Amino acid sequence: MPNLGEAFPRAYQRPELIAADPEYGTLVCHCERVSRGEIRDALTGTIPPAGLDGLRRRTRARAGRCQGFHCGAALRELFEEAGG
Repeated sequence: MPNLGEAFPRAYQRPELIAADPEYGTLVCHCERVSRGEIRDALTGTIPPAGLDGLRRRTRARAGRCQGFHCGAALRELFEEAGG
């Protein structure tokens, strides 16, 4: 599981990670600043989430101020593309 605390830089704050994979620079959830790369990593992890709530617990997407109003459709689409 990735460290989701505020003590360490997140993927969107690391230019070397974005240079290696631009998906880490594309934010899907703007409230919690979750990138497409982080979502992809969670969806293809050793134990992938069984639903959108599991994805929320792994990445904090849909857990911000808007409660998924702005990013919910994009997250559902990414989840379904991954085979969820």
